[in-house]
Amino acid sequence: MHANSANSANSANSENVFLRNDDERQRKVQSLNMNTSPPQSSSIRSSRPISMFVHPQEKQSLTSSTLEEQQQQFVISLTDISQSFDQESLSSSDNNAERSNDIAGLVKLLFALERVKQDSLSAKAYEYGRMMIKLAKNMQESHENNDTKQGSYGENWISMLKLHEAIGENRVKFAAAIQEISEEAKLKYEIHSEDWERTILQKNGDLAPNPKPKTLPKSIFSKQPKSPTQLIKMEEDARNKAAISDDTYKYHLSIANSSRHEYYDIHLPRMITALKETADECDIGIQYHLARYAYLFENTMVSDALTISPVNPEDGPSLRKVVEQINNEEDYYSYIRVYSSKARKVKNFDIPYDPYNMSEQAISIIKPKNIFGVDLAEQMARDEHEIPVILIKCAEAIEQTGGLESKGIYRLSGIQSHIQKLRTLFDRNSESVNLLTEEQLIADINNVTSVLKLWFRELPDPLFTNAMYYDFINAAKNSDDRKRVLELHDRVNHLPDPNYSTLKYLMNHLHRVVQHQEVNMMTVQNLGIVFGPTLMDNEGLNDMAWQCKVVETILENYLGIFVQ
Repeated sequence: MHANSANSANSANSENVFLRNDDERQRKVQSLNMNTSPPQSSSIRSSRPISMFVHPQEKQSLTSSTLEEQQQQFVISLTDISQSFDQESLSSSDNNAERSNDIAGLVKLLFALERVKQDSLSAKAYEYGRMMIKLAKNMQESHENNDTKQGSYGENWISMLKLHEAIGENRVKFAAAIQEISEEAKLKYEIHSEDWERTILQKNGDLAPNPKPKTLPKSIFSKQPKSPTQLIKMEEDARNKAAISDDTYKYHLSIANSSRHEYYDIHLPRMITALKETADECDIGIQYHLARYAYLFENTMVSDALTISPVNPEDGPSLRKVVEQINNEEDYYSYIRVYSSKARKVKNFDIPYDPYNMSEQAISIIKPKNIFGVDLAEQMARDEHEIPVILIKCAEAIEQTGGLESKGIYRLSGIQSHIQKLRTLFDRNSESVNLLTEEQLIADINNVTSVLKLWFRELPDPLFTNAMYYDFINAAKNSDDRKRVLELHDRVNHLPDPNYSTLKYLMNHLHRVVQHQEVNMMTVQNLGIVFGPTLMDNEGLNDMAWQCKVVETILENYLGIFVQ
């Protein structure tokens, strides 16, 4: 009876507490409801907190103090509701507390508000507007810097770019408004999450720890012997304690069963109802934010449309009008007028023939200036030289490379293949030949002396001309040395000018060779033997000795004949 009466009293008290809490919670929730609604939301429930869902246009009409007061009331209401649920769960058994904790997982529906933020950010309206502004500015700079069409086309193209830039700015403003909505929702969500977590921690901190299990008295199992009287007394005590424990167990069991019935019959329906209301508020909030998004997006699209095609003429021409104002023909004639003064006048005349200037090396191959086998006077007149080039270059090469001290110079012959190669080079263009660079050919100085002697031998008319051949032979036959020198001097002075200048240069060179006769072993007599048949007609072999005598006498008296 005592247990039943206590159980009934506890049930009545707990029911009264929960009824009071439920009435208080309903009163606070109803106080949060506002009469405002989003655009086109006549069919939506009006039970939503104004602090969570405030339209920007509505927010302008509210003062800052009103908004702060509404936000504080909404936070207090959520805290009171959470605490009422915690008190109800604490009044039941441990099993009921564990079941009530599962309800916290259902509150994750509040994450739907975060979904609204994700949806709004996924539009990337800010990025779209920023890139459009950047593209318009880049195109405008490119048009100004590059040489593009001017006139009406350029002006209208700039106008088109400015229109696109204005559209981009509208998109940026639209993105900023969407971002503001998402940040407000995120802030409210974080505040409510912190309040919920705080209430959960407070609830867990109030739970009493589990009592330690009681142990049986050690006297029952003591090893000391007991008397029958003591055993009977201990039995009666144990029976009384067992009866008391049984009554206590039944009492607490009845309380537990009463709490279970109270939870399933009263508290669970209330919590489900509260959860349903919370879910409805989330749905209403999501729908409201979507309505705000549609409203802002519609305004942005209308603003873009008005920018592209203004209604009032004073707002500027439309995009189509800007394009239609392009006058390509007028731009063309304007371009002609501007650049005609700068353009160079074209004269109509025949293009003259300009022959190709070939290199000297190529000309020497196509039109070689042959010197071998060509009359001395003819080649000197052609090349406009007083002394043959081959004689000058061969003499300089011999003197500069130490050939004057070469033993047997002009007496020894060179390599035939090298001699022919030097002949080919001189026959192409004697002026371009540089013997000092032909190291392989002049490694043996006899190659140079041999090609020079070959050139003298192949002259059509020898250096001592055929017409004066016998004059030189007869003068050489004179036994008087003085008269022989005078007669040869007279014959040399009667030589043609090309022959005289060539003979003078050759004798000057041979005079230097004779000066090194102690080294090269080439005396006047030896050089006379080499150059006698070379410089005179060698058809008469019987006159070879006199030919050598002519060269020997002239070389021996070089200074008296040519210098003094």
